[in-house]
Amino acid sequence: MRDMDPLDENLVRDTICGLELQLIDAVERQERAEVQDDGREARRLQGEIDSLQAQLAAVAEVVATLD
Repeated sequence: MRDMDPLDENLVRDTICGLELQLIDAVERQERAEVQDDGREARRLQGEIDSLQAQLAAVAEVVATLD
């Protein structure tokens, strides 16, 4: 991430890390819901997972334009 202020670079890295952690948590909760045969919760969590993946993709796209 050249030509980026170090504080901005840290913010981007923190954002990516935070989204990844949220995604991992959501996937684990979805797996638990599936094991507990709670299809409604699993579907709700799939929406959360989809949203987090879209957010990660958007951040990655912005980062790619900086290189």
